[in-house]
Amino acid sequence: LVKKNEFDLWPMASLTKLMTASIAFENIDLNSKILITEKSASQLSNTLFKMGEYYSAMDMIRASLISSNNTSAFSLAESFGYEKFINLMQQKANFLGMKKTVFFDPTGLSSSNKSTVLDFEILANYIYKNQKEILDITSEKVAEIKEIASGSIKTLHTTNIFAGEEYFIGGKTGYTTEAQGNLFSIFKAGNKLLLSIVLGSTSRFEDTQKIYILGLRKLLGLSASR
Repeated sequence: LVKKNEFDLWPMASLTKLMTASIAFENIDLNSKILITEKSASQLSNTLFKMGEYYSAMDMIRASLISSNNTSAFSLAESFGYEKFINLMQQKANFLGMKKTVFFDPTGLSSSNKSTVLDFEILANYIYKNQKEILDITSEKVAEIKEIASGSIKTLHTTNIFAGEEYFIGGKTGYTTEAQGNLFSIFKAGNKLLLSIVLGSTSRFEDTQKIYILGLRKLLGLSASR
């Protein structure tokens, strides 16, 4: 319905974790134990996990998608074999036809992770058709995960203000200084779906809300000025 600068390369930030989750679902036993190592625990902004803890791979996926936790995303790649995991992310992007997309880490902390709006549209279609569980996870507002050895429960809080809303199917936030605000969202729009991809915004949620309202009006045949 609306496109602007859709060919421009832009740092992905934590939108990277959508591909991280996709690769983890396809290549890692979701019940396997993931160790929080010293390196993974030291990832930027980690206040949730401690070195030596164990969690299921599924809980690591949930933490990376809901709370956008960098330690959990890093741990998934590390448990599989870090370089092999990154190579699979790149291979998957190439296979899907995401021609301009490049991956250098599983978290999005690297500004070298870059993509375009059009490439993310391809990934959105793939995830919606083949890995809907990723979107289901991202639609959760609050969730709990369990540390395996102690049995202690930790609470995840979403980074996405749309999570929990009835019209929100799923999406992912992203932010770094270089990328600014990124936001990937899929909404219900009547009996159709509306995909919004915002990169480099200083007000990503507000911009996305405007796109959703505009798209909803167009899909319902209403005047945009009404």
